Amino acid sequence: MKQEEIDWCLKIHEKIKAKKVYSHVAKPDLKIGYSRSLNEIEEFLKNNKYLTIFDWSLDVNTLIADLAEYYSAQKNLLLICHDLESWFEKRLIKRAVTKPEVVEKNIRKCAEKIVIIGEAYDNFSRMLAGEKFFTKKGSNSSHKRRVNSEEASSIQKSLDELKDENVLLGVMRILKKWMPDLDIQENTTIDIMKMPKQCFEELKILLGKA
Repeated sequence: MKQEEIDWCLKIHEKIKAKKVYSHVAKPDLKIGYSRSLNEIEEFLKNNKYLTIFDWSLDVNTLIADLAEYYSAQKNLLLICHDLESWFEKRLIKRAVTKPEVVEKNIRKCAEKIVIIGEAYDNFSRMLAGEKFFTKKGSNSSHKRRVNSEEASSIQKSLDELKDENVLLGVMRILKKWMPDLDIQENTTIDIMKMPKQCFEELKILLGKA
């Protein structure tokens, strides 16, 4: 991102922290589920790890969604979460981040960072190409799913054609849920043979491949 864009995002963080009502739910260090805390997102901003305002907004929206789920039984706090979601959406609209053509372009930028493969020779060739190669630490045969290249290609094709922001959010949440060490901010190759079976099944359902 350009420095001006980073500064704008940081100002949004400051406004969230400054609004006393939001501080009841969005505490800077509060980490819910598999989302990043506000402070962690802020560190990513300062280290320029986001490609665009859009993928920064994905992290913020994921946090807000997890907060809403966490406070679902407390009506007053849940209403605050919904108000924060609405307020944040208005800031993005004002910034023109949510225009359809902008959203589609930025979804492509985010989705193309995720490459899922299913063949050993693909692993080697992509490593030679300099791509980060991700495998789940401590994985063993019980975690591996035997798949053919067609299954991996089918999932990858869905990612390549992705145009729905909510589906992209879902993909990122599933990957972070089952592969918490995965850093989706970098170009990442995921060997589907090392992917937990449930992760693969949830991706298939989300992407309509079940």
